[in-house]
Amino acid sequence: ASYPLWIHGLPQLSLGNDTILCTGTTINLQTGVQPPLTRYLWQNNSTGNTFTATAAGTFWCELQNSCGTTRDSIIISQKQKPDFTIGTDSSFCTGLSITVQSSAQSPDFTYLWNTGSASPSISVSSGGLYWLNITNVCGSKKDSMTATIYNLPTVSLNKDSIICKGTARLLSPGAGFSSYAWNTGESTTSISVNSTGLYRVIVTDAHHCSNSDSVNITKITDPPTGFIHRSDSICARYDKLTITSSGSFTSYLWSNGTISNSTIVSQPGTYWLTVTDNYLCKGTDTIIVHLKKCAEGIYVPTGFTPNDDGLNDVFKPIIGGSLKSYRFTVYDRWGNIVFTSTDILKGWDGRYQHVRLDTGVFT
Repeated sequence: ASYPLWIHGLPQLSLGNDTILCTGTTINLQTGVQPPLTRYLWQNNSTGNTFTATAAGTFWCELQNSCGTTRDSIIISQKQKPDFTIGTDSSFCTGLSITVQSSAQSPDFTYLWNTGSASPSISVSSGGLYWLNITNVCGSKKDSMTATIYNLPTVSLNKDSIICKGTARLLSPGAGFSSYAWNTGESTTSISVNSTGLYRVIVTDAHHCSNSDSVNITKITDPPTGFIHRSDSICARYDKLTITSSGSFTSYLWSNGTISNSTIVSQPGTYWLTVTDNYLCKGTDTIIVHLKKCAEGIYVPTGFTPNDDGLNDVFKPIIGGSLKSYRFTVYDRWGNIVFTSTDILKGWDGRYQHVRLDTGVFT
């Protein structure tokens, strides 16, 4: 026969080193294998041989047998698993930056951003996705946000530094902005100026991004004057007169609707021209076209002297008026054609087949 035999000694007990309890977990405290008839007493007066810790605190157990009593204790500290946020998605304007950071955490937490930084916060100046991973002995957690960058609004004022005397310059940076702030104190979409000075505007768009532009007006100039003759004359019934402006301008408008630097008139009267120069100055000038008496009909000279002395070297009709059709033909006395033309500006130089003919009678 056999019998279990225990040799009793003073109870031996070790609950282990002080430790950490993570939120949401438990720790089972063990007393180890003890002889029969050992009595157990925990800090909460429970008498089991194990105890489950669910919160932080100081825990002890007392063992008693026939040889004596032994007690051991352990301190359990509670820690939270990482629980944080780096904020919602954010947007900002070109040239600016924002600070993205974790909510408050314990000192023993470690940080890792997708940028490689290991600090609790980073400065962000470009768009994209940013995440942070925080770790401690209880685990890790990741949170992310997206940064969006908005371009600065495009603003451009007319940079001409000269304005026309007696007129106003409309300065406008463009429409569609949320607000306008001029250095003149106005908040309208545009302002009208008629004096020299520095003019500046700050515009803000729907994304709260701002930009500015300025123009320095340094001179006031007079509008153009005296760019066409005061008077001229035209023949009755058939003459045409070309009126041309002097100087160079960006636009022209004649009283007869012509939009070039010259116009052709066929009647006497008063004609005006309005021009615009490089500074947007407009000026108007007028000309009076008088009626004059001019020769009418066709006159054919009775002779000419083609001797290259510059006088009467060419034979052609003198025409007073306008013709619907024209043909000028010269015959010798035997009926041969020595010259013909349909151009009223061309005449006969006395040659036939490049040879100058003798003096004679021609028809």
